[in-house]
Amino acid sequence: MRIEFKTTPESVLILNQVLSDICSSRPLTTKEKVTKCILIDVFKMVDSKAKDLKIKQTALFDKKKQIKMSFKISQAYYLYRFLSNIEIFNDTHVKFHIQKIINLLDQKLC
Repeated sequence: MRIEFKTTPESVLILNQVLSDICSSRPLTTKEKVTKCILIDVFKMVDSKAKDLKIKQTALFDKKKQIKMSFKISQAYYLYRFLSNIEIFNDTHVKFHIQKIINLLDQKLC
């Protein structure tokens, strides 16, 4: 089963930036290892969308353009938990876009 939602190109780029640190993390517990494994798959999907957006730079500035994201339920759940638990955002603009993604995931997971 899959969960689909639409978001702005800017949100995709911000999500890609947030998830980029996942690959270099060192999990200690089994739970952290499972989370990292699933989030690496999510990062690969988000990264490919972000690379497509960077190639088509006109889509970056189109505010009405929506990007369709599709995740497995387990991927969406772990992404939701990860984004909900981190609090390292200093920029309110980044916080806004991450909270928007959290809200979309919450709606789809319920």
